[in-house]
Amino acid sequence: MSASLLEHLTENVRVVKQQIADACHAAGRSATEVKLVAVTKYVDSAMAIALARCLTRCPDVQTVASPVILGENRPQVLQERWSVWPADLPVEWHMIGHLQTNKIKVVADRTALIHSLDRFDLLDKLNEYATKNNLRVRGLLEFRLSDDADKHGFGVGDMPQLLDRWPTWTNLQLCGVMGMSGLEASPAEARKQFDSLREIHAEIRQQLNSDAQAPWSELSMGMSGDLPQAIAAGATLVRIGSALFRGLLNDSMH
Repeated sequence: MSASLLEHLTENVRVVKQQIADACHAAGRSATEVKLVAVTKYVDSAMAIALARCLTRCPDVQTVASPVILGENRPQVLQERWSVWPADLPVEWHMIGHLQTNKIKVVADRTALIHSLDRFDLLDKLNEYATKNNLRVRGLLEFRLSDDADKHGFGVGDMPQLLDRWPTWTNLQLCGVMGMSGLEASPAEARKQFDSLREIHAEIRQQLNSDAQAPWSELSMGMSGDLPQAIAAGATLVRIGSALFRGLLNDSMH
């Protein structure tokens, strides 16, 4: 990988970290409250490794906890990443894309957090797999925030059933919620959608017992195009991909 490409990637990382810090300042929040999940679905493993090294070495803008967090959409890509990943480059892997039940075994014991727990059968089968293999799997409940046809997730109307079935998921540690603003949402609409997710998070928390409340802290929302709105609404995890690779890949990225 050329020196000029690495310089460009490092500058993109610096800009994104500064944007997170600026958005936190504008919202009256500490930048340490927001963790960057660097999304690598756009790139090959060589670029993902280069990004992880840049994130590790980037000048100190305090937005990213150690270790670096990388998010992937597809289990098969995660498998490929793991097969070539350098032993001297520790990262925390998050699964952020739609997860089919037949891929549970790929991600359950290798990812620190699954953001996309979006339906009851997935929760049931993930818990079954975790119980059988003596695992404790951490995850987020995904909620639909818009009417976009390609969006997955629970609706507000599912909350009573979620709370009722919660005790049956004995080997899952549910840590919070995830959602995406609508594809055509204006900044004001995105903020309203993120506010609704924060309210869902708070409403669920009120119904949990103390043991379930303890890990219930994460709001995964906000991407490259709606980062300020998500942080203003209370995001603790922001999933940024295209902004990290701006000017490095083709213009078809979103």
